[in-house]
Amino acid sequence: MAKNTFNIKPIEKKENNNTISQWIARVLNIEDLIKELPSKYLYYGIWLFFLIFCYIHFSLKYEGYIREIEKLKIEIDEKRSEYISKKASFMKATKKSEMLQKVAPFGLEENKVAPQKVVAE
Repeated sequence: MAKNTFNIKPIEKKENNNTISQWIARVLNIEDLIKELPSKYLYYGIWLFFLIFCYIHFSLKYEGYIREIEKLKIEIDEKRSEYISKKASFMKATKKSEMLQKVAPFGLEENKVAPQKVVAE
């Protein structure tokens, strides 16, 4: 009859090719955590993720709108200053003294006699 003996397997050396992600997964035991979570918490997690995503999206869009508003304010100020300068030059050009200087080369001058009313019978 044969003797009962232990079956001894030779020990193999494992290579240390562990990455950081494997180390983190081993430390945090993510697989065990996922197995223990009830499925009802998954819906809350998805809802929370959706809310956080919406918050980030709208905050970034809001910042973009603020930048655009600042650019438009600068452009409006430039247009306003251009309008004021053109308006001032037009007001100066339409003065009586300026108009007389401009029409003098054409032989036109200021009327010294008041207009008369013609009455027809």
